[in-house]
Amino acid sequence: MVPPSNLPPDDSEMDTCKESDAQFASPKEKRTRGAKRKNLPASDQGNKMLLERLNKLETAYAKLETNYLSLRKQSDAQSKEISFLKSELKEIRVQPVGHFPPLGSANLTRAASRQSPCPLYADVIKKNPHFSAVSNRVALVSDVLAMEQKSCTAVLENLNDSKTDDQSNIDTALISNFCVDSSLPTPTRIFRVDCKFENTISRPTKVSFKNQKDRDAFLHGFYAKWRGYSRRPQGPRPVRARRDMTREELKVLREVRKEAHEANVKEGLIKFAVHDLQIVELKKPRAFPSASSVSQSSAPTLPTFSARPSA
Repeated sequence: MVPPSNLPPDDSEMDTCKESDAQFASPKEKRTRGAKRKNLPASDQGNKMLLERLNKLETAYAKLETNYLSLRKQSDAQSKEISFLKSELKEIRVQPVGHFPPLGSANLTRAASRQSPCPLYADVIKKNPHFSAVSNRVALVSDVLAMEQKSCTAVLENLNDSKTDDQSNIDTALISNFCVDSSLPTPTRIFRVDCKFENTISRPTKVSFKNQKDRDAFLHGFYAKWRGYSRRPQGPRPVRARRDMTREELKVLREVRKEAHEANVKEGLIKFAVHDLQIVELKKPRAFPSASSVSQSSAPTLPTFSARPSA
């Protein structure tokens, strides 16, 4: 029997229809990001703030690490420079017993002997460091030129000096005859150097040659020949021969002779000798001379020279 069509549907049919409608219904619209942020729970907002702070900390740490590496690099470079300077100071200040380093370069003493610079010039040097380098090169070239001009001249010290006008002729005859008798190169010019102080015992005698080779040969053979020369004059001090030097070199020579003399006095005998601008230790030390006008307690000195007279 067919049920009548006008009867209302039962509950089971209603539920089936609802499920069918739900399957074919259009999806709901998605929420915007702004809406999502507004509806974030409190825990999510806190996490976001922590992330932002963490990013800032990471950026700051990266900058600090970069600065640290840069400072560490500078510190290492400065440490190396300090170590180098310390080693240089030790070599300059500390001299082992029985050994004296050579002081042949006049430029080494330039800084010590130079007067303090003008404050204005010091400021200019700070702003332009290359000015100082140029000035040092010019000074070095001047020293080289001065040494070149003096390369053919020897100097005799402590040769008897009458302080008369005829002394030049006496020196010329004495030294010329000595060179001929001793088979040494003949000088081209012989003259005394005027001194600033009148009480100087003996003015230095300059002996010029035609070239450096002759000058060196004269210096090399002078001591052996002079000691055995029968016509050599006797004076209060032994005659010494050396090459002609610049003012800077003479300052070094004075200091070197002073150090050698003090060391010999301490040893009680002549153990150290000055050769050019170096102090050498003698293989066979000898006793001090029994008769000498120079006190052993005082260092030998050199006179201060005036400008070389014109030819």
